[in-house]
Amino acid sequence: MTATTSTRCRTSARTLPYRLSEGEVADCTIECWLHGSTFDLRTGKPTTFPATEPVATFPVEVRDGDVYVDVETTLNGVTPA
Repeated sequence: MTATTSTRCRTSARTLPYRLSEGEVADCTIECWLHGSTFDLRTGKPTTFPATEPVATFPVEVRDGDVYVDVETTLNGVTPA
């Protein structure tokens, strides 16, 4: 099992969520295309500013080539944006 993050990013300066799915993935992090913040895909914790709050992470399982994400359960206790 691995983890995936919420699809939304929030910074302390703004309350509107932005889609992380538009960001680039590298070295187990995903970058918010709007703010430039990066988040660890395993923990959801921000690794660069301006973000200071983690994003939700979810369990992922690959079975017979299909990817399953349990969107009902977060791994890090963060409520999805």
